[in-house]
Amino acid sequence: MTRSADRTLANLDNAATFYLSNVVPQQGDLNQGVWAQFENMLADSARAGRAVYIIVGPLYSPGHPLSFVNNKGKIAIPDSTWKVAFIGPRNGGSRSRVEISVVG
Repeated sequence: MTRSADRTLANLDNAATFYLSNVVPQQGDLNQGVWAQFENMLADSARAGRAVYIIVGPLYSPGHPLSFVNNKGKIAIPDSTWKVAFIGPRNGGSRSRVEISVVG
């Protein structure tokens, strides 16, 4: 679930963000509000020279229903999507400031 905007140094890296292995079905408003603010803050931290490590994924409840996509089948849209980020020093710098952020 890596953003295309975060992989712009090489065309091949950017193209890989569009593979299905990097995609999770989502509600239309997921990339707005708090989620977008969080992603922008992480990008700002990386541009400022800090190391940013991100883990993200979908969350499905037991017995989650399938949603219609088209007449060829159904797909499950997650109940929610989560993201955890570790922001710290790059290249072994001072470890006096480490942040862990969660949104979901």
